[in-house]
Amino acid sequence: MASQPPPSAVSRARFVIVMVAFFASWWVVRPIWHALDLQGPVERALPMLIPALATVVFVRTMTAISPRNPALRRYGKGLLACLLSYMALLVLAHVAEGALPAASPLMIVAAIAPVLPMLACLGVIGRYFVEEPDEYQRMLAVRASLVGTGVLLAVAMVWEAFQQAGLAEAPHSGLAFVVWCAGFGIGRVVQWRPA
Repeated sequence: MASQPPPSAVSRARFVIVMVAFFASWWVVRPIWHALDLQGPVERALPMLIPALATVVFVRTMTAISPRNPALRRYGKGLLACLLSYMALLVLAHVAEGALPAASPLMIVAAIAPVLPMLACLGVIGRYFVEEPDEYQRMLAVRASLVGTGVLLAVAMVWEAFQQAGLAEAPHSGLAFVVWCAGFGIGRVVQWRPA
């Protein structure tokens, strides 16, 4: 009789709660900055500890789904490195915004810098698709990415309709990645299959 792999230590409910907390943590930083009128580099960095902590918890929970899967562990480490780098570079970009002239080459570099870890995230996700040894888990991840793409397209089309009707303003383009990631998470939860 073949031995069964140990059941996942992560329940679907726990994963959903951690995922929702992870996405929600990103929305509290800007209101904290504005409400407390935080200006200095250290002051502006402190609220970023909220999504940083949520990111660590999220990645640990995600990799606990299949603790013996090296591809998932590498994916988690890569994702963690990208997201924490993004947060650090975002704080530096905000600091540079007040300290550098608007059109200076350094300001251009500071403005682009936070985008680079997000682009690296796409590479990390693609590498996971290639390295996942379990074909079934790979198929579930690819399906989840298709759900993310569908959610992004649906939100973009609805938002465009609202914009054409004068009911909404042009969205912040950085939200596209967030919407795709939320759709990817929804896709993973809907077809939940712990390894």
